[in-house]
Amino acid sequence: LPSCCVVIDEMSILFPIFLKCFSFPINLKMKPQLSHKTRIALSKRKKTRKQENRKMSWVYSVCEGRNSNLIAISPDNQFVAIAGSGKPDVPIYKLGTGELFGELIDSHGCFVIHVTFSPCSNTLAVCTHSGINLWKLGIDEKYGNMTASNERFLNNLNSVNSKFSRDGKHLVIGDVNGGAKIINLEHNILVCDISFNPYRRVYCMEFRPDNNSLAISSHQISVWNFASLMERVKDSYN
Repeated sequence: LPSCCVVIDEMSILFPIFLKCFSFPINLKMKPQLSHKTRIALSKRKKTRKQENRKMSWVYSVCEGRNSNLIAISPDNQFVAIAGSGKPDVPIYKLGTGELFGELIDSHGCFVIHVTFSPCSNTLAVCTHSGINLWKLGIDEKYGNMTASNERFLNNLNSVNSKFSRDGKHLVIGDVNGGAKIINLEHNILVCDISFNPYRRVYCMEFRPDNNSLAISSHQISVWNFASLMERVKDSYN
């Protein structure tokens, strides 16, 4: 080429245009460099927050090492009864501190399958395969220890759970054959025997807050007019 000619590279022309058309803004935020003392203070603050959260969600632990699958809290929020794992005993703990308050043991040696408190919190129904024990609970005025007396034993070989009525006057016992027995606790007599779903065990029962209806869960859920049932049978024990 002659010395007067200038060679123009195509890339030298196109590259600036390419950068102008396809360039993106880049905003790099640099983290400030923290001193060693500041990092230690932040680490301690995080640990303190974790400990506070742990304290809020985990108050105390009871029955460690025991595989309990039954629990009942007294309506007055004072005690918690724990049972299950194929054992005949029912330890009762103070709900506020986790301190062991007392322990109930089934005299027949049968393992517990259900526990429930009465509405006034002074009776605990302990259901086993041999029947239901009604324990009268109290507090010794002198020493502050738990007092318990086996008030009565309801022999029912098919019982699987129980539920007190809202007024505490009746106890409903569910069995493995899809039925429910209603016991009047004031007169200690069977006032009603409901059979509605043969060969299907009763899983749970619940009263309406006004005590007028009773819902029983088995293979299906049935709702009974409890007030009407008690009105029909009241002549049997009056």
